[in-house]
Formats: sequence, structure tokens, C-alpha cells
Amino acid sequence: MQASGLSVPLKDDSIDIVLSFQVIEHIEPRRVRGFLSEIKRVLKNEAVFVVSTPNKKLRLLPFQKPWNPEHKKEYDYDDFDRTRKAVFEEVKVYGLKGSEEIQSIERNRVKQKPLNVYVVSPLIPLVEKVLPQVTLRQLKRMKKSVARNKNTHKPIPHGKFDNIRMSDFKVLPYCPEDCLDFYGVCKKIEKR
Repeated sequence: MQASGLSVPLKDDSIDIVLSFQVIEHIEPRRVRGFLSEIKRVLKNEAVFVVSTPNKKLRLLPFQKPWNPEHKKEYDYDDFDRTRKAVFEEVKVYGLKGSEEIQSIERNRVKQKPLNVYVVSPLIPLVEKVLPQVTLRQLKRMKKSVARNKNTHKPIPHGKFDNIRMSDFKVLPYCPEDCLDFYGVCKKIEKR
């Protein structure tokens, strides 16, 4: 079945577990509470909702908007915890951490230059409005250069993960600042 998470075509109290991996960051912030409420609606009493999302603090500089155009909002620990607690009665948050090699690969993949993030990228649209066409062509070449340096999902070389195993990842009962992802385990508990 394919359906929107904002309008799940299932009966109330009909599901034992819902998994939502790497989805919540793709939902407009104003609609997240509706998404969570809809998940809660279809869960049976005592049922579990497991949700994951990337760790904003590992991926973004302070005050930076998500560089992935599909991400509407990325979450730090406090945002992630608060958002779910607004809907669910019982919430626990875990951190996913990789081996040092995996952590290093991810840090390098998402590494950004503050000058590009805070100065160059915001100035480009402004400058494009006021400069003549000749300068704009030069600026567009510069913009392409910045875009190449701007953090998009950089490809990981073929074979880089050939030796990576499940044992290289650990789910921790706490969330270090540099954890890769957060995993929230939410439980629906109806008071009778």
C-alpha cells in the first residue's frame, strides 16, 4: 500500500509497530506534528514507533539550512526529542555511532567551508540582481565552482565499504554530539 504519512488509510489502534527511517526530515516542520499524530492514531495501545533522522550537528554548521534540497528540517537532539514528546507519552532517544573509519568518512563527506556557507552562497543571488550580464556570466562560472565545493552527497569511492560490517556500528543509549543518526523509540500509552 502506498499512502501519505499524513493520512494513513488504516483503522485506529490497528498496528503493532511503525518504522520510519530517514523520513521525518523530509516533512515540512509545520506538518510534522500531524505526521506523528497520524502514526500514533494507527498504533495499538503499548505499540511502538521507531523513527530515525540524521544528526544535524554532524552535518550542518550553526544556523545553516539543510544543504540537501529534499530536507525541510534537520534535527539536533533537543529538537528531535521535543518534537516527539509533544505527541507520544514515552520517548527514548538513541545515537548511532560508527567505527572511527566510518565516522571519518561521514565527517569528510559532509564537511563544509564556512566562507562558502555564510558569505559566498548568500551573496550570489543579491549580486546577480545588480550586476550587468557580462559579469553575471563570470559569476555563474564562480557559482558552479562554489556548487562543486558545496556539500552535496559526495560519492564514496567504489569498494570503500567492502570491509565494513554491522559490528562497525553501535546504537548507544545516549547521543554523542558526533553520532551519525538519532533513533527515537516512542510508545503509545493510553490511560484507561
